[in-house]
Amino acid sequence: MKKRIFALCSALLLSLTVFAGCGSKPTQESAASEPEATASAAPTAEAESSAAESTAEPTEAPSTEPANVNLLTGLPTLTDGAIGKRPVAVMVNNVDAALPQYGISAADLIFELPVEYDLTRLMAVYGDYTQVPDVCSVRSCRYYYPILAVGFDAVYVHWGIDPTIATETINSMEIDHFDADYYGTGKYFGRDKDRINAGYAWEHTGVFYGTKVPEMLEDSNVRTDLKEDKMDTAFKFVEMDKNAAPSGEDAKNIRVDFGANYSTFSYDADKHVYMKNYQNKPHMDCKTNEQLQFENVI
Repeated sequence: MKKRIFALCSALLLSLTVFAGCGSKPTQESAASEPEATASAAPTAEAESSAAESTAEPTEAPSTEPANVNLLTGLPTLTDGAIGKRPVAVMVNNVDAALPQYGISAADLIFELPVEYDLTRLMAVYGDYTQVPDVCSVRSCRYYYPILAVGFDAVYVHWGIDPTIATETINSMEIDHFDADYYGTGKYFGRDKDRINAGYAWEHTGVFYGTKVPEMLEDSNVRTDLKEDKMDTAFKFVEMDKNAAPSGEDAKNIRVDFGANYSTFSYDADKHVYMKNYQNKPHMDCKTNEQLQFENVI
């Protein structure tokens, strides 16, 4: 099981809260509220006996972290081709008429933020750019999503954009992004014919062919290597063989309101995960038939 993280932001809530389930036993995949940073070896100096009583230069002990650690999860799940490479962030529609989505259960990190009319939109982030699935339904950019994406040095994918402040934000930050309105349907983006035949509105049928990401980046000559200052894990995870118990009370159930809409999370003590609901209905991925589940809710 992957260590997935869900981040929510309401219009008036700016503080950061990490929820952890009750009664969870330590497991390799457990994460924690207020986690401790994974210890890295500090330089050590070894005294060498000599006539001048000189001291050896400090040397850094080799890292014990696996090379294929997914920087979004802290777990060694990256394919060899994704080590040191950028993640991918995809905008996903989250209105009732577009549900259920697909491709989202594979995301390592999902942001849910409000847009207009008490609606929310998701940004699904994938730490391994070689393992992004096809994602539907893809929707347009709002200016604060690419700001979050650039914090992870992620390639940003969307279908349409607000021509005012969102376009200005992307241009001013020089964010690498792929807009289906520019690329059109075909190689990297398309329409889900099954959804069209099932009666979905046209705007809820947009698909991003995530399996084509490596080819897309190569064809577009977009940088794939992470920036030097983004090579550390995105969060401070405990060591993989440890578990840090959170302070405070157990959080068995969580509700986050976005105006008239809301998301709820119920802790599954057997699986040690939060099961996500959207307005009290299981939030599903229709391709995997899997309800979204997360080890951490922020």
